[in-house]
Amino acid sequence: KTQSKQSLLRDHDFPMPKRTQHPVNGGFPLRCFALRLEHFGAFKTSKGERSKSCRDREQEDSLAMSRNQHVTSTPEDFHSELVRRIRSAKKRVKIATLYTGAAGMGAAKSPREAEFLDAIEEIARKCCSEGLDFSLLMDANRGTRRVNDIAGVCNNSGISSDASGTTSSADAVFGRLQRGLRGDPYVSAICNNMTDNLKCGVYLFCALDEPLRSILPSPLNELAGVMHIKAYVIDDALILSGANLSEEYFTDRQDRYMLFTNGGAGLVDFYADLIDILCQYSHRYCGDPMIQLGSKTCEDTKSELYHSLSALFDGSNDEQPNDHDVIAFAVPTFQAPQNFFSSSNSKKLPFSSDTEVTECLLRTSFETDAYATVGISSAYLNPTPQLMNSLKKFNDAKEKKACVVLLTAGPKSHGFAPPKNKSDGVNGRGRDWIPSAYAELVNEAAVHLFPRGGKVLLYERDGWSFHAKGLWLMSSAENDVNSNFVQDYVIRDATSLSATIIGSGNYGVRSQNLDFESNCILIFNQSEDPCAGVDEIRSKLADEWNEMASHTSEVCLANGNDPPAGLGMKAA
Repeated sequence: KTQSKQSLLRDHDFPMPKRTQHPVNGGFPLRCFALRLEHFGAFKTSKGERSKSCRDREQEDSLAMSRNQHVTSTPEDFHSELVRRIRSAKKRVKIATLYTGAAGMGAAKSPREAEFLDAIEEIARKCCSEGLDFSLLMDANRGTRRVNDIAGVCNNSGISSDASGTTSSADAVFGRLQRGLRGDPYVSAICNNMTDNLKCGVYLFCALDEPLRSILPSPLNELAGVMHIKAYVIDDALILSGANLSEEYFTDRQDRYMLFTNGGAGLVDFYADLIDILCQYSHRYCGDPMIQLGSKTCEDTKSELYHSLSALFDGSNDEQPNDHDVIAFAVPTFQAPQNFFSSSNSKKLPFSSDTEVTECLLRTSFETDAYATVGISSAYLNPTPQLMNSLKKFNDAKEKKACVVLLTAGPKSHGFAPPKNKSDGVNGRGRDWIPSAYAELVNEAAVHLFPRGGKVLLYERDGWSFHAKGLWLMSSAENDVNSNFVQDYVIRDATSLSATIIGSGNYGVRSQNLDFESNCILIFNQSEDPCAGVDEIRSKLADEWNEMASHTSEVCLANGNDPPAGLGMKAA
């Protein structure tokens, strides 16, 4: 068991820099950051208590998960921590998200959206008085989608609503920044329209090229590809998540969150640099609905983006300490749409994509550990053929027990299931078919896994929708307590957790082919005498899976291995 765990860190295996090469064109290794206990944080809980540190800490923000207080963070915790940190920021706030809420229904119906926008307005004042650096990056099409503005968000912020009385994420954030800046006489005089005199701006990233971007109407243009990365940098802290910044993500949409503190051994700066690079390629929004990328041609800007990303992700010079205090090695990944860089010389970034690295991780696991188990969570389950082939190999050997569990949204908790009661006023109308379409994809995945003993779980929780994505990889001995993982879906031995993935990707066809994504892979220290904090962090992550699984039902095929017309379920 120990040997199989350590195999993930061998020179010829995944994923340590200076050894891992691009599986296609021999590109350079990815970046790698050695995380210690002080680099893991915990949210303030909804009960107003903080998880205690498992060692004496020098700073308040060095908050590790306590063995005796496993708390799965809630959407309210995420909102409170994010807003608190933004309001107390000293040097920088850099946000990448698909979109933000516009609080168009008013503070009474969207109180957490309104509080987030209040914090953004406060940041604007710090940008001019304290030199704080603020950037908020969102997808161009989703960020400019028109939503109801019953509360007059635009007019109250100094931006004129259109004739239909609507606003957008970009309008809401830009309007709050302007309102905050107008409070400073100096800014009002020379920087009323937020020019480059201040490091304070809203940026729209265009995942689609012309003419497709202009031809497709909103919101259909979002189906062709979006900037889907979610990373939240505040000073020397980083929150990685799959959550966007609207009311439901702050209230009752199940997601995942991981907080890295004290710079995360360079991981925080890395994501700050990634956001900066994507902002440089993006359109700086100043209230004009027309998206302009500047005087440079699309080919020139893509070439600059290509070279900037290549330099950022080059881990050739990274050194990895091999000492007792390392909790985990963090490997950030990146995924760009197919053919996005087709005008570049190589047509492909010179490092492994997120999907390639994930498949490498899985391949290394099942090739070196006959009893490895894996759990994957996806809000929109649509596994690629490559991923499904990798998962099936976990059960190819006759003597192996079933060891693959997929967890996704059920019909009631699907993100597109009506009624939504969202601030955009859509309420799921016209999208009823989407959960049914994903139900067919769930059936298809079940057909592939069931003959090998795998399972598919559906998250169903009254009043909640499901948006969590991630991967949990366990190394197991033949008689290990996790041997019943596929039967009861519970990670009973957290010490067997060898790796996990958190980020924006959904492990599906869309994430691989259409969207910009970034995940972060954590490979845990698997030495014979690791730091005591390793098990405490792994326990928190095991609790995260177990909590989600407690709200699931199992997909059951109606006639053996034949796909049924609808989903069959039994309680988990």
